[in-house]
Amino acid sequence: MTKRRLFWAQTSAGREHARRNAQHWQIRRRSAPRCKATAKSTGERCGHPAMNDREVCCWHGGLTPRGDHWLRPRWPKADTPRAEAKLNRKLQDLAKAARKREKRVAAMSPAELERYKAWRAAHQPGSKSKRTAAQEQRRNAIATAEFLSRPAAPVATSPEIAELNRLLDEAKRRAAALELEIAKFDQGIFG
Repeated sequence: MTKRRLFWAQTSAGREHARRNAQHWQIRRRSAPRCKATAKSTGERCGHPAMNDREVCCWHGGLTPRGDHWLRPRWPKADTPRAEAKLNRKLQDLAKAARKREKRVAAMSPAELERYKAWRAAHQPGSKSKRTAAQEQRRNAIATAEFLSRPAAPVATSPEIAELNRLLDEAKRRAAALELEIAKFDQGIFG
């Protein structure tokens, strides 16, 4: 800060300007959306400012990649001063997580392993459109299997239904007989 600006900031006009800016910032901060995550300890809302276009703050998943970047590692930017160190640390962390996951999978029972494999198949990284299409396909497959596994509707054996079926069959026979009689006399334009 220059001497002149420092002097101006200490004048009544400078202090008034700083006060108005602080009030404006506080108004914007109070009206900003808040994190809707619930604290485990108190059961109340977090209350930190939410991330842009999200309902949670950076501590409750606001920085988690969305869309096409879901379930993929976030690499450090190459133009930062410590990019190489950050990248090495990230690779070490990923390798450590993979070793831990392998141990956990090796200790699973067959039922747990089957559930885990189904979960992994359903949670593949990739574009959002492909994931949505795969999810819809799985839902349709489940609905189809459920529909095909249902037993056929039982035939009603009540006397009223049996009488209606008999009348329907009789009406069909009469309709077929009438069609034959009409066809006998209807020889078209060449008859």
